[in-house]
Amino acid sequence: TKECLKTNSANSKPDLDAEAKALKNVLNTHETGEQKLECLIQKYVELAHQHKVTDGRHEEVKKKHDQLLDERDHLQASYNRANLAKSKLESLCRELQRH
Repeated sequence: TKECLKTNSANSKPDLDAEAKALKNVLNTHETGEQKLECLIQKYVELAHQHKVTDGRHEEVKKKHDQLLDERDHLQASYNRANLAKSKLESLCRELQRH
């Protein structure tokens, strides 16, 4: 049997017209409708797998993003507390120097 077109997973944004044209060219190399259908099924399975992998990566990145946002908020709160303490200490020092 002839090979079906493999999706170039290196492309971050595939040229859909070029992909469609390439798939049509590959399908035209098959003689029977059954072979063409098998090729389309293989392509669908490949794309479904890629989608599942990409969706998994998206979830991982989303979790990491949420963790980083939480960490940023925590650090910002710590920084604000430290700044407030510094201001209070400076104020107390100025008051002590006056006496």
